[in-house]
Amino acid sequence: MAYDNAVSALGKICQFHRDSIDSTHIIPAWLSCLPIKGDLIEAKVVHELLCSMVERSDMELLGPNNQYVPKTVSVFAEVSCVLIVSSLSQLSFIKCADMLI
Repeated sequence: MAYDNAVSALGKICQFHRDSIDSTHIIPAWLSCLPIKGDLIEAKVVHELLCSMVERSDMELLGPNNQYVPKTVSVFAEVSCVLIVSSLSQLSFIKCADMLI
């Protein structure tokens, strides 16, 4: 659970303190830690944050030449399979996945 909390904290730093970090390196590192599965409360927060980043076409998340899109789609697929998110979030995830494809 400590790992999941750390991943969640890093995601929140990426969202709220982006100008204080080297987001071109930190966001891909954060993405590589996803999906999280141990702490379901943090998992919901983190995966909804990921969806929010996709919805606003976050360039650091998508990566140069969209190189991180396959990883992002993979996270959405895994999260959808294990039902970590609420039913409302699932609809949002489907919308986000459609945006990437």
